[in-house]
Amino acid sequence: MDSDVKADKVWLFNVQRKLYRWSRENPEGTYRDLWNWIVDIRNLRCAWRTVAARTPGVDGATVSRIRKRGVDAYLERIREELRSGSYSPSPSRRVWIPKHRKPGEFRPLGITTVKDRIVQCAVKQIVEPLFEARFWHVSYGFRPGRSCHGALEHIRMAMRPRATADDGKRHGLPCQYVIETDIKSCFDQISHHQAMERIRRRSGDRKANRLILGFLKAGVLSEDQFIRTDAGTPQGGISEVADNPPYLQ
Repeated sequence: MDSDVKADKVWLFNVQRKLYRWSRENPEGTYRDLWNWIVDIRNLRCAWRTVAARTPGVDGATVSRIRKRGVDAYLERIREELRSGSYSPSPSRRVWIPKHRKPGEFRPLGITTVKDRIVQCAVKQIVEPLFEARFWHVSYGFRPGRSCHGALEHIRMAMRPRATADDGKRHGLPCQYVIETDIKSCFDQISHHQAMERIRRRSGDRKANRLILGFLKAGVLSEDQFIRTDAGTPQGGISEVADNPPYLQ
């Protein structure tokens, strides 16, 4: 079993490294053949291991139940649904959680099904390297291996005086101000059209892009009511897993 896990990880790393290098060498290019990698059983197995310990989704298909019924058979069914085109993302369940240090204010959290999280992770593992290769080094938001702590350290280092005067001390700060801004309801107002336009600049695989759009349009369940999602993206999906993939190391 350990050898199978290692083999899957090595395969995924080689695919991600290939896509990452291609994206670095082709900054204006569009990669058009991603689907076969997304539906590869090795990619789905890696996705399963990533989400296996997370909270059960709205369909009640807990990780423990899937393990009892057989993980391999479960993943094969997902793969066949993807390959046949019968797979359709389910609405996420909306819950409201208190905002940190803001009494009386809440932010929405979208809880997706276990199946959807596996598929989301499978797509993320293949598509992400194309974009990671082109992001600015000063970007820290929702990227693997990066966090607000890294951003704060970057600011601290940028504010340190660099020139040494005759007295042996450093004088003058290169940056005099740090400006913090917040976009109100940012995730709730993201344009699906503009988001997909940017995705299509790097990902030219129509099946992969159609699946991503399907997740954006899946809708939410709030207090037993279905709400269409014409804009925005749910917070709480697999995109918030802050791991550090080996192709970035």
